[in-house]
Amino acid sequence: MSVLSHILTSKNQHHPLLAILLDPDKNIDSPSILPYLNEADLIFVGGSTGSNTEACIKSIRPYTTKSIVLFPGNIAQFSANADALLFLSLLNASTADMLITPHIEIAKHV
Repeated sequence: MSVLSHILTSKNQHHPLLAILLDPDKNIDSPSILPYLNEADLIFVGGSTGSNTEACIKSIRPYTTKSIVLFPGNIAQFSANADALLFLSLLNASTADMLITPHIEIAKHV
């Protein structure tokens, strides 16, 4: 089942979903995190800075069957190894470029 289908089915059945957000710049390969990966319905990977996204996805993929949703803050956080992308605009950004520019740059690679 696709990530979108999973979300829509859960919504239609009034079943809440739990997503764990992992910041690729933190120590995500800590053994204390791994047991909780399969407790979530989705795993979001992203942050506001950094470029360790690919390493983060590769390190958690063997420990979960859950979908990994990329939550990129900039082009350096894009990875083709994620199952889906979640684009949100930073409405509190200090510059107008942060509102849409990262999405445009990433979309070129999709």
